[in-house]
Amino acid sequence: MRQNFCRKESAMKTYEVKMGRGVQRWQSPYDYIVPQPRGRGLCGASCSVEEALDRPIGSPALEELAKGARRIAIVVPDVTRGWCRAPEMSAAVRKRLAVNKSAAVTWIVATGQHRAVEERDKDLVFGGAMMPGDRWLSHNCEEVVDTGLVTPLGTPVTLDPAFAAADLAVLVGGITFHDMAGFSGGRKMIMPGVSGRRSIVKNHNHCLKDGGLNPATDSGLLEHNPMAQDQRAYADLALRGKKCFILNTIADSVGEPAAWVAGDIWQAWETGCEASRSFASLWIPRRAARAVSSCGGFPLDLDLYQATKALFSPLSALEPKAPIVLVADLEDSLGPGDFEASLRSSLRDAPAFVRHMETAFTIPGYIALRTVLEMRGRPAALVTSRENVPFPGPVFRDMQSAERWLQEQSETGGLSVLVPSGNAVHVLAAE
Repeated sequence: MRQNFCRKESAMKTYEVKMGRGVQRWQSPYDYIVPQPRGRGLCGASCSVEEALDRPIGSPALEELAKGARRIAIVVPDVTRGWCRAPEMSAAVRKRLAVNKSAAVTWIVATGQHRAVEERDKDLVFGGAMMPGDRWLSHNCEEVVDTGLVTPLGTPVTLDPAFAAADLAVLVGGITFHDMAGFSGGRKMIMPGVSGRRSIVKNHNHCLKDGGLNPATDSGLLEHNPMAQDQRAYADLALRGKKCFILNTIADSVGEPAAWVAGDIWQAWETGCEASRSFASLWIPRRAARAVSSCGGFPLDLDLYQATKALFSPLSALEPKAPIVLVADLEDSLGPGDFEASLRSSLRDAPAFVRHMETAFTIPGYIALRTVLEMRGRPAALVTSRENVPFPGPVFRDMQSAERWLQEQSETGGLSVLVPSGNAVHVLAAE
């Protein structure tokens, strides 16, 4: 894939990254490098949607599962997951489900605690995938069915009524690194996607430990990650008595769909996670002295809540006090629920907000708190067109101004890193 991020103009270089529906260009004396994948191949994933559906991993074909189903729930991502191009996958899924002409088909938008999907979002979410007679709904985490089941870690299983009633669940989504659950996709369409607020809060509370952040809940970590382990147990309970089939795409190093997996919720998803490690583990030669990280533009930078993924993704590859600039347009809002209030509270008194979260955990609150705690001792700035944005550092309207700030924060030496699509990747330093 062509990556045209830089062209030399005498001693200065001109760079660009996506921001919202446009780009930010700036000049710099630094020689920014773009992290690169090491490329271990597909790792068992397929090169197209149709190929993945034709050779499901650990599962009968979707057409076989559809036979005899009375109520089918197709669970799809909300507008903040536009990178995975769910309408294309959804159309392929719906076509194969059409072998069953009598089943009631319900599309559920897996919003978790995100804002509800509205009529104006419908094309972004479904495209032309729905067929006559299908119905759709946006999940509401306040209107759920309590199954009476509880995970070994104490999370009650509460589900969207339409999901609970289905005898076949088809999960459509995408796999990338996830800064709490290790990887997205697969079971995350159930938890938090179609789960109740009480369940979501209990599961995500594993991200806090000893008055701060739990280091076991981070990108790429699964085996000893209590949040990920709880999600696995939760999904198994949620799927009792149901057949399940997933179709997930895997993002490449710039956040574009690169491969697909389909089939069993665990075997197919685990194959996809290995492909994600191959595609989206990006490497630089050594720890960097400064970084610029973009979300990759619209719709990945609709709000600051989602944009923080691009802020966190390069941190492990930076020197301890290296400055970082986040580029995010924030067209929609700062974030769902109490994100803005939590961010302002964390900026005022982070230890007090940690204590508050221990008894009143929310996902937006956690992301806000992490944004503040991760930037302690590290200069950080934000480039956005949105006004009055709270942030643990200065806020600029253009990247050129942020570049001047960046030069003030660091010496001229050291490595400079530019992450063009930070929401979907994990940046690592070889040394």
